[in-house]
Amino acid sequence: MNGKPLLIFVGGPYSNDCAVTREENVNKIHHIVKELMKMGHYILECHSLEHSFFPDNELHHADFLRQTLNWIERCDAMFLLENSPGANLEYKRAMELKIPIYDSLKDVPKVDSYQTVLDDINLKLSYETDSSS
Repeated sequence: MNGKPLLIFVGGPYSNDCAVTREENVNKIHHIVKELMKMGHYILECHSLEHSFFPDNELHHADFLRQTLNWIERCDAMFLLENSPGANLEYKRAMELKIPIYDSLKDVPKVDSYQTVLDDINLKLSYETDSSS
């Protein structure tokens, strides 16, 4: 199934007492995000945001889950990397919204004209640069 770019929320484990495991979790999410972006999709993920605030005594994991549960309501689909307590809440919300949930890159629909979109953006950027001279 080919079509338009989707806004995809990417969920998976983040929180862990071990800093190395948290870093590994962020790296796994970044790999999926990169692949989905290369396919032409738009991505929301909270791992980078939460990781940049860790440790923060003012914000807690629940504060970031509140963000993600809100974001999912705006998404066309979810990509679930692995289960975790937080990711399972996000999964449950995606199920309630009846949006597609993917757990394999091969199952994510391809974008019809990703290269055309890139060419259009580059053309527009080049036109704006030329026009301002």
